[in-house]
Amino acid sequence: MNMVGWVVFTIAGERINPDVISHELSLTPDRVIYPQPSNRYKTVWQLNSLLPSDESIERHIWNILARLLPVRNRLKKYQQDAELEFYCSVKKNHNASDVLMFSPRLLLLAGSLGAGITTDFDVILPETKSIVET
Repeated sequence: MNMVGWVVFTIAGERINPDVISHELSLTPDRVIYPQPSNRYKTVWQLNSLLPSDESIERHIWNILARLLPVRNRLKKYQQDAELEFYCSVKKNHNASDVLMFSPRLLLLAGSLGAGITTDFDVILPETKSIVET
């Protein structure tokens, strides 16, 4: 595979309280970002995938889902006042023909949580060092 990357899950909103989210979900966030101009004055509660960057993006999402699914009913309440999102960052060699695909089951589960999936691609050009040796 000629891609590497990582995934985070975020709950972002203007009126969310990270301490309340952590308590209600019984999960400790990997990062909390407090309101500032660069994040549109939103608070962000974040879980990171625990897998290495050479794992598939789908496996990264499953890694996070394994922590979220046991608390899915409590998580759904945040759909009203916050944005729930899996943010995927992918680095890809310029000549890579790999495609990013998600299984129907993963899409169904992410959707049932009210979470979107956003993907950012960074293409590594030939004059820079290849990210994955082919």
